[in-house]
Amino acid sequence: MQEVKSKISSKQSFLVCAAPYRNSSAGVICLHELCDALVKLEYESHLVIMGGDAPNFTFHASKDPAHFHPKLTRSGFTCDDLDKRINEIIHSGITIYPEVVVGNPLNSRRVVRYFLNRDGAVTGHRSNFTKKDFILTYADEYFQNPHYTLYKPITDEHFNDIDAPDWDRRPFNLTYIGKGSNYIKCSTINKTIEITRQWPQTKANLAFILRNSKYLFCWDNLTQLHADGVLCGAKPVLLQDIQSNRHNGLYGPFGKLPYLIGSVKNNEVELMEHDSYDADRRSFIVRYREKFDGWNGNVFQAVNTMLEFFIHSKNQRYP
Repeated sequence: MQEVKSKISSKQSFLVCAAPYRNSSAGVICLHELCDALVKLEYESHLVIMGGDAPNFTFHASKDPAHFHPKLTRSGFTCDDLDKRINEIIHSGITIYPEVVVGNPLNSRRVVRYFLNRDGAVTGHRSNFTKKDFILTYADEYFQNPHYTLYKPITDEHFNDIDAPDWDRRPFNLTYIGKGSNYIKCSTINKTIEITRQWPQTKANLAFILRNSKYLFCWDNLTQLHADGVLCGAKPVLLQDIQSNRHNGLYGPFGKLPYLIGSVKNNEVELMEHDSYDADRRSFIVRYREKFDGWNGNVFQAVNTMLEFFIHSKNQRYP
């Protein structure tokens, strides 16, 4: 496997299109960490920063430190003429778009479409992918029969329940609306604190409030906050079936996701507890850590699958 990488790494280059780094978006974090992993695997990989709104995103090279995480690597800062190099990769390399990008605005020769959510779920605009695109998905439920599933657990050292209060002594309950407002009328549950994409501003502060909370009432069934809560010992409670059917069980790269089901009446929640929650949580955490530790290897496998796709594509000649 290492021999394969040595043959292709010297000529293979990537563009990863992403919004400026921010802690509040698992998708944005994943794209920046993907670029970091590609560089660590000795591929040339540059971040192309997206601005504006769908479907009319702008794309530009950036050396502004505010657009990046200081601990994540990228190739772009080493280029004397970054714009020129990006244009070269557009015509000879591989461009990775998140699913919120419509079409192929950079007119890239080879496109990887990374479905970090269901097509059109975030912006209301579908990606307009084609059969020439390599389909990468964050989770199998986001795209049926993708070419590869590349999941990245988004976590850091703060998300755990070490030295947290016993669950029945925790003082808070939380509400999170997120993407749930795209599907149903949502509200902040009585006697809860609302978590938003803007607050808390840091991972450390978010972890602190999760570690001191019993229930995390979620109107959004598909959010990274779900996993963050489980790791910190807060029990996620899903409140709607429109986005996904809670009663059939939700499954991700780690198998069954641990959660409770709640019904909202007069802004209060009636809970459906179940005995297997604690066991489900323990299994989830073990699988989560395994995926986290295997990220770079998974990226390596994804790249090999991409190259095979483009080499054998009838629609494109690979140099």
